[in-house]
Amino acid sequence: LCIETATEVCSVALGNRHKLIVEDNINRKNSHTETLTIQIENILKKARISYQDLNGVALSGGPGSYTGLRVGSSVAKGICYAWDIPLVAVDTLYGLGVGVSDQVGPGQIIIPMIDARRMEVYTAHYDHQMNELKSVYNVILEEGVFNNLGAERALICGNGALKCEGIDVGIDIDIIPTTCKAANLIVKSYELLKEGKIEDIAYFNPNYHKAPNVTKSKKNILG
Repeated sequence: LCIETATEVCSVALGNRHKLIVEDNINRKNSHTETLTIQIENILKKARISYQDLNGVALSGGPGSYTGLRVGSSVAKGICYAWDIPLVAVDTLYGLGVGVSDQVGPGQIIIPMIDARRMEVYTAHYDHQMNELKSVYNVILEEGVFNNLGAERALICGNGALKCEGIDVGIDIDIIPTTCKAANLIVKSYELLKEGKIEDIAYFNPNYHKAPNVTKSKKNILG
């Protein structure tokens, strides 16, 4: 069972080794709390399996929306605890990159981006085989931000990709504003399970990367 809630998309998928069995994706902002458990129940019914048939739960582990990651983490940990199922976490940016990896070749790099307010994004760099070249970091998009990457061209994807339009980032780019999908976690999560890279349910927290953006009330508090 794969769970993706790091952005505005609430996505779940069931996989068998490297194969997608069934998925459900809802692209509606702030829907995670009300739809995630219902989506999971629906795909289990479609696949005609129950929770005890699962041999692992994979979570998109961030970075991304604080609220979305918290909801996904809580549900994933609850399932794992209740049914004694191992939990693995896949970087959200890695999942985004997987979704476009068939569209790049040698000499090109993949730069997935997640919106992080204004002109800032969370990003990482991968080669055409999804080997990590640079781990997750946040950056403000501006002229020449990707100078000296040592690549011929970059494919930029994710919900932060369109911020690059009209900016000379220092490298030739193609932009694909893709969305996160739980199905993109299937292959990596199976590999993590095989390698025994299991998260400790009691202590696991998503990679929020930055503190949540909390708006303080302007009202005077009496008391």
